[in-house]
Amino acid sequence: TDAVVRYLVKIRRLQPRQIAVFAQQDSYGDAGFAGVSKAFRAMGANDGAILRLGYARNTVDVDAAVNELKLQKTPIKAIVMVATYRAAAKFIEKTRDLYPGMIYTNVSFVGSTALAEELKLLGARYTNGVIVTQVVPAVSGYSSAVLEYKNALAKYFPGEAPDYVSLEGYVAANVLIQALRKTGPQLDTEKLIDVLENTRNLDLGLGTQLGFGRSEHQASNKVWGTALDESLLAVDLARYQEVVAAKRRLQTEGVLGSFDFPLKRLAVARDRLMYEHIARVARGDRSRHLPCTAGALSAVIFEDGSV
Repeated sequence: TDAVVRYLVKIRRLQPRQIAVFAQQDSYGDAGFAGVSKAFRAMGANDGAILRLGYARNTVDVDAAVNELKLQKTPIKAIVMVATYRAAAKFIEKTRDLYPGMIYTNVSFVGSTALAEELKLLGARYTNGVIVTQVVPAVSGYSSAVLEYKNALAKYFPGEAPDYVSLEGYVAANVLIQALRKTGPQLDTEKLIDVLENTRNLDLGLGTQLGFGRSEHQASNKVWGTALDESLLAVDLARYQEVVAAKRRLQTEGVLGSFDFPLKRLAVARDRLMYEHIARVARGDRSRHLPCTAGALSAVIFEDGSV
């Protein structure tokens, strides 16, 4: 929440009074709201005037929150959401048309994949302005930690799609495994805690090093963001087909390198299917479109308020 608030204020140039919080009415929501309040105070803003919109745990009853938002005289331009994905999607559904330019940010607990799927059922336009912050890099990226995670997932859970929740769990498990190895066979709780609290500069291939201390148990302060944006699907069909044709011509002429390995024909067929799929999306046919392909998800990385 701290990075989100700095992003909204410093990068998007919003006034603190234009930011509200939509949070679950329990300790989870309270913790998220407290994080926003702390970020406001750190920037010298008044945290006593933050608008908190809420909903009951284990429900998607967001009507009271929507009605309270409508009553605000000061235009709210961004909502920091500390909610489950279904409640978040329902709130976006009920407010998207009322506030077309609204920015919605969600903490990683919501799960960007699950939220994207839920919003996709409503229509692609509901993804506009939706950002989910993560404590791990994009599952579509190529960091060594992500590649190792995908390999392990394919090996032990074939058919299971990668997502941020399981990636975060994979990283946490790896941190524990490293500590267990250092602790040795004579394992006890206090020794394990001592090893963890003395862990420094642990590189798991995330793009940032992890570490703990006696009073620091967070491991990493880095934040990544995933933006769900309908406009990312916009493709100039004529120009795209022109580029594809040019690529094929250059490959035929030997100017541009092509595949040359045992599975060459399979790779060429894969590329052909990809080109056809993107062309279908450009023509408006998204019936077979998944949120994590052809650009439906983009990675927007920011830390300490910078993009």
